[in-house]
Amino acid sequence: MINRLVACPTFREHTAQVVHQLLRVLASPTSERETGMIGSIIGSFIIIAQGLTSDFAPYISLINKALKRNRLEDFSKAFDQQVMSITKMDPIEAFELNLEKSTPS
Repeated sequence: MINRLVACPTFREHTAQVVHQLLRVLASPTSERETGMIGSIIGSFIIIAQGLTSDFAPYISLINKALKRNRLEDFSKAFDQQVMSITKMDPIEAFELNLEKSTPS
């Protein structure tokens, strides 16, 4: 389902709201969190990152800080591996990629 949302042209406008709400769930007390739910949230972040590429870059450090603050280092490592291509992307390449995705066919 998140794949279809990311493909929606107006999703970029709501990315901050989605990311911040998911981070609030991660910050809930440990007893209320479940490993499967956390994995789903991280999976959602990864799908959003892959769909938005460089537009998602500002959220990467925010997510990493939240994962470390909530002692979710295992998930932090998995997230880092998946978004590494975004953080190492050439800015011109990222711009061109985003331009291609945002231009209607």
